[in-house]
Amino acid sequence: MTREELFEVNVMKKAIAYEEERLKYLRECADRITAYLSGVPAEQGYTVSRLEELVSKIIDQERNLQRLKVLCAEAQAELIKRLDRELPDNLQRTVMIEHYAFGLSLKEVGNKFHMSKRYTLKLRNQALENLNLDIESSPLVHL
Repeated sequence: MTREELFEVNVMKKAIAYEEERLKYLRECADRITAYLSGVPAEQGYTVSRLEELVSKIIDQERNLQRLKVLCAEAQAELIKRLDRELPDNLQRTVMIEHYAFGLSLKEVGNKFHMSKRYTLKLRNQALENLNLDIESSPLVHL
C-alpha cells in the first residue's frame, strides 16, 4: 500500500464537494434565468438559449458527480479491504479506516472510540510502520 492509495478517497471526496458546489451554482443561475424569462424582475442579459446551455451543463454536471460518487465508493471499499488484509491489529486498522476511508480527523477518531488524540496518533503511526510506509518523510505524520 502506498501513501497515494491512502489519500485517494479523500481526494475524491474533495472533488465531489467541488462538483456539488459547481452544480449548486449552475442551478442558481438557471433559477435566475427562469425567473427573468417568466417576468419576475431579475438580472438582465438572460435568454432562452442561455437557459438551454445551463440545463445542458447541469445534466452533464449531475452525471459527472454521480460517476465520481461511484468511483469514490469503490475506492473507499477497496481501501477498507486492503487495510483489513494488511493490518492485523484491530485498533490500528480501525484508526486507519476511520481516518483515511471515512475522512475523520485523528481527534474525531479518538473521541469516537474514547481515546486521546496522542494515542490515536500513535496507533496511526504504528499502522503506517506496519504498512512499510516511511513515516519520517511522510506528509501523513502531520495530518
